[in-house]
Amino acid sequence: MNKKLFQAACYLIAFGIILGAFAAHGLKDAFKIHSVQDAAYKLDVFEKGVKYHLFHAFALMVLAFWASGFDPKRLRLAVIFMLLGIVLFSGSLYFLSTVDLTGLTSIKPAIGPVTPAGGLCFIASWLMLAYGLRKP
Repeated sequence: MNKKLFQAACYLIAFGIILGAFAAHGLKDAFKIHSVQDAAYKLDVFEKGVKYHLFHAFALMVLAFWASGFDPKRLRLAVIFMLLGIVLFSGSLYFLSTVDLTGLTSIKPAIGPVTPAGGLCFIASWLMLAYGLRKP
């Protein structure tokens, strides 16, 4: 088992659960208090970020146990792409859905293109895993 990868996955999962709870409780109320337009849509966007975050954090946990089944270089690249996907895809969704609460609306146009880049990182990670699977 790759202990460092397992530990990183545990931290990411814990953080994802915290963000999910924040969305379910604090964010919904914050949207109401600040009269945020399209609050339901923005809450859905945030929760989509949490879903992808948690899904890929669990995948990293599985990889920690199954690391020996992959070419080490390709596994490392897959893990890097998966981590970048969490940061870029989920992180940009977290930011974009809460930008009205933070007052950072001026940088919103620069963050929008980050989301698809994160999605491409997720895709690259899964393709790298498929390519890096060792033959029996």
